[in-house]
Amino acid sequence: MSLHTLLLNHLSQQEMSLADMHTISSVSLPTVRKTVQTLLESQWIAPAGQAETTGGRPATLFGLNNDVYALIGVHLQLPGIHLITTNLNGDILDSEDKFGGVVPSPEEAIQAISSYLASVKQKLPERNLLGIGIASPGFTDPDTGEIISVGRVKGWDHVALCKKLEARENLAVSIINDIDAMAVAELRRQPFFQNGQNFIYVGLDEGIKISIFLGDQLYTGSFGNAGLIAQSMYQQNERSKNINLLSLEGIDQIFLKRLGQLTANKQNDYSTIMQKTNSRQRFQHVLELSTTDMHLCGEIVADLNEALATVIANIIYLLQPHRVLIGGVLSKMPQPSYQALESAIRQRLPNLLNKTIFQQSQLNAENSASLGASYHHLRLLFKRETAKK
Repeated sequence: MSLHTLLLNHLSQQEMSLADMHTISSVSLPTVRKTVQTLLESQWIAPAGQAETTGGRPATLFGLNNDVYALIGVHLQLPGIHLITTNLNGDILDSEDKFGGVVPSPEEAIQAISSYLASVKQKLPERNLLGIGIASPGFTDPDTGEIISVGRVKGWDHVALCKKLEARENLAVSIINDIDAMAVAELRRQPFFQNGQNFIYVGLDEGIKISIFLGDQLYTGSFGNAGLIAQSMYQQNERSKNINLLSLEGIDQIFLKRLGQLTANKQNDYSTIMQKTNSRQRFQHVLELSTTDMHLCGEIVADLNEALATVIANIIYLLQPHRVLIGGVLSKMPQPSYQALESAIRQRLPNLLNKTIFQQSQLNAENSASLGASYHHLRLLFKRETAKK
């Protein structure tokens, strides 16, 4: 890693003085000073205040320059698209939702992103746009920017989304799996990101996705899609036999099937859930109500926890991470349900591996995947920028 990239990555986490930057690097102070001057001239960084001192002249602190550049973050939720504009620190300058509960075609999505880009240029004419980071479900090719497939929707196979947007907008475009993007966004706000710990981030959507970080590097595997769990290889329990417990669509099927087995009066208790238009929204309500007297919700989450615990415990056996983050839609689990999940995982682990730290994601806002896509794109830009030096 070049000195430029090293410093930019650290400055994206916290403000630092020249002495701080000298400490984390293996080069001389004059070399650090020269690199900082280069980054100041290119407007990647800017003075950000002064360090606290007990005497003497306080040192100048430097951070990313938040007044010049902007990035576009896109989450292909499918249904819907969520778009944001951020500065280098990830502060949201603008946001917009498109298509609501509708799944757009790839061409409609490209047009919507271009339309949003045009509106941002009008709203923020003083900003230099650095490109577009896209968070996508399913299988992606990070090298070509192609969406290989999105299992839950039709028409999204072999879509050269990044190349088409780059040609249309003359901007750099990158892509990352949406669960990986959520993990990246989480890490930006966590102190252990800088400590070189190995950890995994668990997300749930059209299946279970385990985002794997070795040190501060996302492990993508030889084919760019590491961490996807094969649903067909999971042995389901008798109550949910032949129905997939490891996807939102599968859980929705279980909910609807069991709801149909209740009396009409009991079914009315769940009318607020049924008013939701898609499986993700219904699942969020099932989670929220899992610790209430609406017992069907509690039963489904209990079954889900058993399935999740088996998968996560096996991954911990395999990778032995320092830390496990439970994120995505699972970050909205009520504490009793989350604690039950953690307990179920620990029951499957030997004492040695029970030193693993478990944590529920702290970032469960709608912007997490879009933010993560922006952060991921920014780190790629750091590498490209420093490759020129």
